[in-house]
Amino acid sequence: RSHVLDIGCGRGGDFLKYKRSHLKSFCGIDLSHENIEQASVRAMRSGIRCRVRLNCMDFTTQRFCSESYYDVVSAQFSLHFAFRSVDTAHFVIEQIADSLKPGGLLLGTIPVHVGKQTGDLVSVKLPGDDRLYEEYCATREDVESTCLHYGLTLEFWTPFDAFFVACVAQHPELQATMQAFATPDVNNAVFLFRKSTSTR
Repeated sequence: RSHVLDIGCGRGGDFLKYKRSHLKSFCGIDLSHENIEQASVRAMRSGIRCRVRLNCMDFTTQRFCSESYYDVVSAQFSLHFAFRSVDTAHFVIEQIADSLKPGGLLLGTIPVHVGKQTGDLVSVKLPGDDRLYEEYCATREDVESTCLHYGLTLEFWTPFDAFFVACVAQHPELQATMQAFATPDVNNAVFLFRKSTSTR
């Protein structure tokens, strides 16, 4: 029964997971019109039973805040784009913090670029795609300090492969159900921040 905001929701690949979570509402935002259109189709096909809102917008430049409304903000491979500059990072993190209820969670997955500094532009290849894409580096230290400035406290930050191994140990049946047998990418990390229950 949670209210969830997904920044950089893509084509709605997580709708089946959200369906199993019995959400109260879902709001997804993404820069790509094509992604939003496909997410809309996926939402209908998934059979998710909650209020669904999809907005085509750039969360790094446009306001998306809904004051103290969401229980969870999900940022799957998207938050690092906010760290192209200090001002943009503060613009985005402040809105995330203001959007979360006290005790609410910011969770996600983020690429790790060893030897790079926050704001560095990095060329990457996505799985199954030979094209080069550009993304920004965001170090753990800078993400953590910016989040803490707005009352979001880090609960864990762990390499994706270690997170995967721990999850499989606890829920081996889930690995089979999801057919999750590929080798996890060690260059990604999973994070969880919690908003303070006191007023900023």
